[in-house]
Amino acid sequence: YCYPIWRNLHVLGSPIWSRSNVGLELHLSNNDDASAKWDDNMAKGLFSRVHPFTGGAPLRRLRDIGEAAYNREQLEAARLWIAGHPARFASLTAQRAFWFWICPMKRSSQTIALALLTVLGFLGFLHYGRNGDAGWRYFLLLWLFFPLATYLFQQSVRMRYPIEWTSYLFAGYWLAVSATTIMRGFGVVSRRRSACALEMNTVSGGPGPALPRHKGSGTSPAGK
Repeated sequence: YCYPIWRNLHVLGSPIWSRSNVGLELHLSNNDDASAKWDDNMAKGLFSRVHPFTGGAPLRRLRDIGEAAYNREQLEAARLWIAGHPARFASLTAQRAFWFWICPMKRSSQTIALALLTVLGFLGFLHYGRNGDAGWRYFLLLWLFFPLATYLFQQSVRMRYPIEWTSYLFAGYWLAVSATTIMRGFGVVSRRRSACALEMNTVSGGPGPALPRHKGSGTSPAGK
């Protein structure tokens, strides 16, 4: 980590160790024209007015004052807007929190499918928590604290990538529990358990039906 910090200090004028665009992204997500979703902001042309990668005035400004200074300027603009528009900021944040969990996809069918998996994941998590396993606390902390910072920024499906596997995990858990409950209702699980127990007892010599004996011999097939 030392080299990029040293390099950025001398080239950009700031000891940046990872990315420098927090201010830019925060302002892009919080302004008079901002929407909660990345795709909506792109469609309405917001990027061309704020983000330097589209060229135009933002790129010229970045070249004039430098990357680090430009991002500090954007951070200050975002801070002033948030301070001056608390209700609008709260509304955007609530929408972004919703879209973090119900991820906006390119196709509505994809959005619905992922939303269904998310709901099943929540159901599985609640069932897992009721069982009293201590592991649910880890996932609770992960779901509570990881998304907090992302709620400040415009949402896209990639924002949830780092923890999306947890939704799949608990959705699968809930489906497995539901399938077991249904099978138990039809007696399938109990019959299989009884058959397994009977087989184990027979093989181990415990209680169970005697193995058939060959006629004319004092031994069973297993004793030959």
